[in-house]
Amino acid sequence: MTTLVSIGCSHTYGSSLDGYRGIEMRGYNKRHCFSGLLNEKYKFKDYFNLGVPGGSNQYIMQRTSRFILE
Repeated sequence: MTTLVSIGCSHTYGSSLDGYRGIEMRGYNKRHCFSGLLNEKYKFKDYFNLGVPGGSNQYIMQRTSRFILE
């Protein structure tokens, strides 16, 4: 396995893991969310957390399509 991609809502993003609401700027939440912990454990070559607070099913579908086509 070389690439881990997670796309979703605030749960995927890791919102509030640092105890604050909203988007934090230090990267703590993205490092400590589920996909961040998987990346830490399995040392993927590439890791993309494209989760965004409030991400809808439409966002997930569109972002996944764009990621695949890039």
